[in-house]
Amino acid sequence: MEEMKLFLPFVVLTVVTASTALADFSYHETTKVTGGVMMMQAGGAASKPQSSAIYVKGNRMARLGAEHGQITDLDKETITNLNFTRKTYSVMTFAQMKAMMAQVSERAGKDEAGAVNVSSHETGKTRVIGNVTAKEVVMTVKVSGSQIDSDVWLAPMVSGYDEVRQFQQRMAQKMGSAGAPGMQRTMAEAAKALTKANGVPVLQTSSIRGGMPAGSPGSDKPMIETSEELSGFSSASVDASRFEVPAGFQKEEMNMGRMPPQRPQSKPAHQ
Repeated sequence: MEEMKLFLPFVVLTVVTASTALADFSYHETTKVTGGVMMMQAGGAASKPQSSAIYVKGNRMARLGAEHGQITDLDKETITNLNFTRKTYSVMTFAQMKAMMAQVSERAGKDEAGAVNVSSHETGKTRVIGNVTAKEVVMTVKVSGSQIDSDVWLAPMVSGYDEVRQFQQRMAQKMGSAGAPGMQRTMAEAAKALTKANGVPVLQTSSIRGGMPAGSPGSDKPMIETSEELSGFSSASVDASRFEVPAGFQKEEMNMGRMPPQRPQSKPAHQ
């Protein structure tokens, strides 16, 4: 269940593209928990939008928010997590990430190698989002007793967005077979389905069901419902400082007992 929440956005972005040139690109991403059992357990109110600015420059990607940030370097094979509130940072290597993901899979007590079912289709509906007309693609992913239902609104390709997809593809190649077998096949099948509907996912709403014992309170409801919106696309040059640890930050050792934050919180900052 946790792996699904961590990798759903990753699945959407790992669609193969033909271009090979490396350039700069940036955009904004806003995510929000809109419903589900987990939200009700937290008090019932929808979460505040979590926004971040994403920058890509060749083999580096920075995801910066007001409180947290994350810098991924494919050449160094490192993920640097920033805490802007405490002015600290920690570094995890790809090898450490693979080991952690293997531990997560092992602790789950099962090999997620069951059947994977991915279905998607274009509904024919369109919607104006920002200043573009997007088409709707509905996708359902079923694996290991869980189900993810997503409405993905795809806008015409934005010049430069291929840089994001290519980065995620190179990241996937670096990580290799990290994670449970079922999750690997899920990612591959979902990516394959999305290649049929070319475009930029400017808005995506998703719900995740499953992972709770049958008959338990809330087992008939989604565990979590989320929305994710992309905007502010730009092919302008990105300053190299976006991919560096800010001056004065103190290094902390990575806590290998838990996953580092995957999504910076609050409104974008450090832009």
